[in-house]
Amino acid sequence: MSPRTLKPRRKAAKPARPAKQDGSVAVVAFDGISPFHLSVPCMVFGNDFSGADLPRFKLVVCTEKPGTLHTTSGFGISVQKGLGALAKAQTIVVPSWRDAMERPPEALLKALQAAHQRGARIVGLCLGAFVLAEAGLLDGRPATTHWALAGEFATPCSTADRRPRIGRWPANLPRATRRCGCGPMCCMWTTATC
Repeated sequence: MSPRTLKPRRKAAKPARPAKQDGSVAVVAFDGISPFHLSVPCMVFGNDFSGADLPRFKLVVCTEKPGTLHTTSGFGISVQKGLGALAKAQTIVVPSWRDAMERPPEALLKALQAAHQRGARIVGLCLGAFVLAEAGLLDGRPATTHWALAGEFATPCSTADRRPRIGRWPANLPRATRRCGCGPMCCMWTTATC
């Protein structure tokens, strides 16, 4: 079989104009994170979908202590940015948490509270809702989490209206929580396009 000969291209197409940066997004990573939970916001906000007429974002992954973090799948990821990245982000995603009963570090809670005070949009996916609740960001608001931990989430440690819910979260709220499954993907696409 002979190798296929490629025809020379006609004139090269003009490069597309650079996509507009429509916002900055910080995703909080931690030791013991699930690669799936980290990948969802990274895929939605880190890839260039401007060809599909979707906004483009400046994505940063940050953690309390920069360095190598271990995942639940047995490999490490290198995260170079600290929680200072939350001070500038327009949207912050807490994609999960390693243990619903573990209080998040005070530095993370304070950084989320400060971001809330300046008007950042803050999203908690799955067990990330526990982190937002611990920071007091869900007080008086409807919230949900992974169905398997809905009972623990309903235990009052704040005044959040915590109960399992199905459906989209109201787009006018500056913070959101989603249950697991395809919920995180829906939440991220809704956040990206609102």
